[in-house]
Amino acid sequence: PVLAWSFGDDSWGTPRAVDAMMSAYPALERRHLEPGEAGMPSIGHFGAFRPNAGEIWRRTIAWLDEQA
Repeated sequence: PVLAWSFGDDSWGTPRAVDAMMSAYPALERRHLEPGEAGMPSIGHFGAFRPNAGEIWRRTIAWLDEQA
């Protein structure tokens, strides 16, 4: 299983780009998140790796737990 995120303010990894990049994976779950939904003013392309990105990681870890 693969979880692929896109973020509303990411100008590189747009939903269309992520869909195209991930189209080869049959066990794919796609999720899209707006910065406000994650409690962040912005996410951008690398924002999921910032210290204030806890909500993204909580959701990702919950998904990983579901897969286990």
